[in-house]
Amino acid sequence: MVAASALRAKGPSVSPIELFVPENGFIALHAPLTRRRIGSHSTRTRTTHPEFLGRMQPIFNTMNLPVRLENPYRHMTKGEMLLDLAPDEELEGTTVATVSCAKWKRKSQQSGHCVPCLIRRAAFAKAGITDTTAYQYKDIGHAWDRTDIRYDIMAMLVAVGRNRLSVASAFQTDGKSPQ
Repeated sequence: MVAASALRAKGPSVSPIELFVPENGFIALHAPLTRRRIGSHSTRTRTTHPEFLGRMQPIFNTMNLPVRLENPYRHMTKGEMLLDLAPDEELEGTTVATVSCAKWKRKSQQSGHCVPCLIRRAAFAKAGITDTTAYQYKDIGHAWDRTDIRYDIMAMLVAVGRNRLSVASAFQTDGKSPQ
């Protein structure tokens, strides 16, 4: 946004900057995991939901900020994103160094058991990339043994266990679904 403001100061002839939001569809849409974990309770944030991004663009336009929001991965899973990028060895190394964890701030280490970490693990498996992330719980079984932290694993198991029709139905009751 700082760069866009600086460009605006240069004059109205500056073409818009494409601001890429590299978030996959599943996380951005906050698919309901259980009957009680819907919306932002599902993945804890709405900042990349297509509805939110769509409402931001008119604000940027009104402020004359030369920015165009783009989320090229909105129709992909994280696994599909990584599979698409996997042939690039440099990008593969960078991907392993990223942070996905919802609990990162607590210990500066990825938990390995929160919803984003579980999705991350599945994405690496889908892409055939060795996941060398130093998770707090490298073995998910150890997190499952802890009743105080296994709720995310349980929610994912419930979501995976439902058939596609019930997941689609639950998603539609969760709010606006993008095209």
